[in-house]
Amino acid sequence: MIQSFFSIVAVVIFGACLSDISYALIVNITPARYYNCNTRYQTILYTIPNDNDAEEEITSDDSPIDIDKQKNALEGMLKNSGGESNTDTTIKNTSNILTSSRKMRLEREIELIKQLDPEHLDNNREYSDSQNQELVIQELWSLWYGERGRANEIELRKIEDTTVEQNQWPEAERRYLELIRKHCSVDGTMDNLELTNWVEPANRLATLLFMMGRLKESRKWCKRILNVKPWHIGALSGIAIVCMQMGDGEGVIKYSLMGLPNLNLRKQRKEWVENNVYIAEKQLLRLEELSRESYGEPDDTSSYAEEKPSDGGMEDAIDSESDAAWQ
Repeated sequence: MIQSFFSIVAVVIFGACLSDISYALIVNITPARYYNCNTRYQTILYTIPNDNDAEEEITSDDSPIDIDKQKNALEGMLKNSGGESNTDTTIKNTSNILTSSRKMRLEREIELIKQLDPEHLDNNREYSDSQNQELVIQELWSLWYGERGRANEIELRKIEDTTVEQNQWPEAERRYLELIRKHCSVDGTMDNLELTNWVEPANRLATLLFMMGRLKESRKWCKRILNVKPWHIGALSGIAIVCMQMGDGEGVIKYSLMGLPNLNLRKQRKEWVENNVYIAEKQLLRLEELSRESYGEPDDTSSYAEEKPSDGGMEDAIDSESDAAWQ
């Protein structure tokens, strides 16, 4: 009886804390043009937990995610990054080189996080708050997918297309893991990953594992994503759903409260934006210092304009996609 009551309270708080956009992302974890099949939605939302879940080992990834601790840890890494003995080994992976293109993408991501505050001056005053937020989140998804350039984005979307057929799930899992290993592995194995290189294959894998009923594994990958991008609205929505499916009321409340506050909660939303901008800026500063220390100044071998997907202007985005994306 008490447990049932707790579950009801969890669901109520969960719904109250999520913004309209975040709630839409629960149903539509990726942009609508890639997940527009009702049958597929039902598969995601009503996955039955795998019988092997109880036997899976719970690792340190189950520890709480604390934004204040992340701030302190980042500040500590920045203070220590100058010493030779404290050089971060992750920068030794050549995929960590901070090219001009990658730096511009990260800077643009920070600007978009800022624009999740509906009062931000860069938001178009001719549009409603809801329309502006839809546009910002659409561009965030575009950045996350295209973080490693157009060719890798195409490969990621090809894998995603195969997950429509259940018999293709094992092969899709293998290909997602290969992308993660290729772009995020520090030493060529899956034991030491730097997901800041490219989180979206991990997010797609978490979604696939959820569809397969492997809930604990899905939650683990969501936590890994949130440890490097606590503002990743897809992972925040996804982990809340996973916790709900697992009957973890405390987890539902915890991750709902970590999510992007409703547009009506202006003060809380502004605080959420400020906290995550702080973390994102510190991460970029750390990467700049480590890259400069190991490789010199960022190169100019590729341009942001060349790699950025052409999604049309803001007016085109509103006309062609916003209605379908946020039902």
